[in-house]
Amino acid sequence: MSLPLQVTFRQMSASPFLQARIEERADRLLRFYDRILGCRVVVEAPHRRHHKGKLYTIIVELTLPGTSLACHRNP
Repeated sequence: MSLPLQVTFRQMSASPFLQARIEERADRLLRFYDRILGCRVVVEAPHRRHHKGKLYTIIVELTLPGTSLACHRNP
């Protein structure tokens, strides 16, 4: 079963490689809980220059029966 997935890229162009990698990792979530109703991933590019290279902000929101979970990664 495939996971209903929505991927959004902000302040950057969509990358087919990154899209495929996100889909691959999202499908792995079904091993832990097979009743996931939806998954939304937001990848945002930095708006200013960094000394350590580009550090992206990633937000993952899972919709489950009766609740939702959100996980944010801010560099």
